[in-house]
Amino acid sequence: MGRGAYREAHPLPYVLIHWTHLLCMLVLGFTGFFIHYPFLRLRMGVLRELHFIAMYLVLIALAARVWCAFAGRSVVHKGSRQRERDYRNFMPQAENRGQLLQTVRYYLFLRRTHPPSGKYNPLQKTAYVAMGALLLVQAYTGFALYGPAQSGPFGPFFALGTTLAGGLMAVRMAHYLVMWAFILMTLVHVYLGVAEDVAQIPLMLLWVERPASEPDEELRRAG
Repeated sequence: MGRGAYREAHPLPYVLIHWTHLLCMLVLGFTGFFIHYPFLRLRMGVLRELHFIAMYLVLIALAARVWCAFAGRSVVHKGSRQRERDYRNFMPQAENRGQLLQTVRYYLFLRRTHPPSGKYNPLQKTAYVAMGALLLVQAYTGFALYGPAQSGPFGPFFALGTTLAGGLMAVRMAHYLVMWAFILMTLVHVYLGVAEDVAQIPLMLLWVERPASEPDEELRRAG
């Protein structure tokens, strides 16, 4: 029988943060492509403002998620309702010890069953922490490219990074490459969510639980 997907795994604030991040990333992707190459008859100024508003919201959502990780509680084992401090899900856990290579082998189709893990496997932990770091890089490079930021109160801070990177063109390339990294990571995230843990999708998007009495696809594969 399935382990179920319960609201304790993704409390409502986490779901709202997830929606904020999702919608803002869609806006950032669209407006970013438009700023790079205006492909529609739209006002550049409006799209630029939307781009920066979405970035501010993403940074707020990131700060809120980090705060929730330390102040909030969620489950650390799939299919459980027992909650602990959420930051544990992003730290090394006994359930994941020695499973990194086995997880890689599983995703490369060299292993038939998913290795044991906590709420997140080692690759998930790495990806989620990396996404937070890349968001900060993307914000920094984005503000460095924004002309007024170079002359504002934080101008020296952005100018220093621009100089160390080798100029505005290098910063622009970094900003563009990180955008593609986000797109690829999002595609992989969606694919693995559908293929490996579909029970979490209605929970994460609509906050709808799936009871444990329903068969679990992962357990059927493991059997």
